[in-house]
Amino acid sequence: MPPEDLKDRLQLYRDGLAECTQPVGRVKNAQAATFTMVHCADTNAEAFADAGESFPWYVRTAVKHVASLADWMSELGSYGYAGQLKSVVEMGGLEGFSFEFLRDTGSAVVGDPARCIEIARRYEAAGCDLLLCLVNPYKIPHDKVMRSIDLFGKYVIPAFK
Repeated sequence: MPPEDLKDRLQLYRDGLAECTQPVGRVKNAQAATFTMVHCADTNAEAFADAGESFPWYVRTAVKHVASLADWMSELGSYGYAGQLKSVVEMGGLEGFSFEFLRDTGSAVVGDPARCIEIARRYEAAGCDLLLCLVNPYKIPHDKVMRSIDLFGKYVIPAFK
């Protein structure tokens, strides 16, 4: 989902946290995190070419695996999302899912360092304190992953310190 769509969900978390009088752990953790795929390259064109197959493959594969557990997970309680994913898979909802959607909505952080900073700032503006980054889905070659990590660490992370 685009970073802006997280804003309401993160606010629900913070509202629930504010209402919590007895945390499960020793302290309340007020930080909110989200997970996305990240690929940073020297140019947008290179980043898009590197991630174009791997990013949608990862989403489709992950959704199918979670959906396959829906019946079992429903017995455990609060895992309704698995049933929703199962419906998406059964109705063919993943067929039109594309890299262009991930790229154009900012649902994945992909591009040159300036573009990655811009998308990461959108997550920050939505109230996300921590961005968990998957940097090596599927077929992105090792040398490209290492270059992405290098660029992200050199340019993107310092932009938020």
